[in-house]
Amino acid sequence: MASSEKRCLYEVLGLNRDCTADEIRSAYKRLALQRHPDKLVQSGVSEAEATAAFQELVNAYEVLSDQRERAWYDSHRNQILFSSSTATGSSSFVPDLFPFFSNSVYSGYSDSGRGFYKVYGDLFEKIYANEVNFTKKLGLPLPREAPVMGNLESPYAQARCSPSLFSFGFAIY
Repeated sequence: MASSEKRCLYEVLGLNRDCTADEIRSAYKRLALQRHPDKLVQSGVSEAEATAAFQELVNAYEVLSDQRERAWYDSHRNQILFSSSTATGSSSFVPDLFPFFSNSVYSGYSDSGRGFYKVYGDLFEKIYANEVNFTKKLGLPLPREAPVMGNLESPYAQARCSPSLFSFGFAIY
């Protein structure tokens, strides 16, 4: 499952798009037993791949089992699956944000590769660079440095909401 290809959440569960809530629950329970990392590792799959496969399954279930999340996914499915840019390496200066509303854009919580902190840190840097470029084009004073994204080792004081975030228009609740 280390592929960066986006998969339809219904495909992950092996279901049609018109499935019922009971079918979603049943498919998840059946596949969770088959794809649990402990079982996959015993069958020769690497621990990272087994964890990624299980995370993909859990994500599909969490989205499709929640009525509001499922409705949002259904209405944005094509944009998520078939957007022209990817989470990493897009040549466009303005990032396509739709893929970032799904946890399929990252794998694990590391600061490298497709890890959460790497993917979203790169995204925030790209958005900030876009803001700086726009500010320069308009001849406005340059904004201060953007807040740091942080990582797994970030101290709590850095990760919690700081007053400086409000000057950028960000609010963390």
